[in-house]
Amino acid sequence: MKKLFLVIITILTLISCTVQKDFYQNGNLKAKGKITNNIKHGKWKLFYENGNREQIGTFIEGKKAGIWKSYHTNGSIYSEQEWHNGNLTRIISYYDEEGNKMDIDPFKNVNETARLYDIDRNLNFIIHGIDNKIPLEYLNFKEKYGIGLIIENCAIDPFSFKRATKNNQMISEYLNKKYGRDWLDELPSKPYGI
Repeated sequence: MKKLFLVIITILTLISCTVQKDFYQNGNLKAKGKITNNIKHGKWKLFYENGNREQIGTFIEGKKAGIWKSYHTNGSIYSEQEWHNGNLTRIISYYDEEGNKMDIDPFKNVNETARLYDIDRNLNFIIHGIDNKIPLEYLNFKEKYGIGLIIENCAIDPFSFKRATKNNQMISEYLNKKYGRDWLDELPSKPYGI
């Protein structure tokens, strides 16, 4: 009876968990990982268009979790970070392109680190809200300026508020340098810190 039960569980696991592969237009592998019910869940590997690995880590219910490793475009290790529930909780180490470990401040509060890029290397403002639907005005803004929007959990804690504010201020500085202050008039609503 135990063997039959284990066989059934194994079959159900294999059916519900599949491997997804995404490719660049040139045919090179872009990403490979497990999905369950159309949600990233399990180990994932992301690759640069040149074929070198870009990131390796685990998703739990669509959110980064555990240790993630990022790589330079030449394939050498860039950083190791610890993630929980989609949020960066600790930066373990950074490396230069030759693989030499760079110093980081072990006393710095990692929750203050801004998340300037999402997993697809897009710049995004961060706001908190109940509805995760991106307003059309932000889609138009992204098309013109290349800056998108991430809507995070509506529950705002001091750390995520501080991180979102720092992220938004850094993007604001970038836009000011590139476009002056005219972009502010086209921003549908002002994210934290602007």
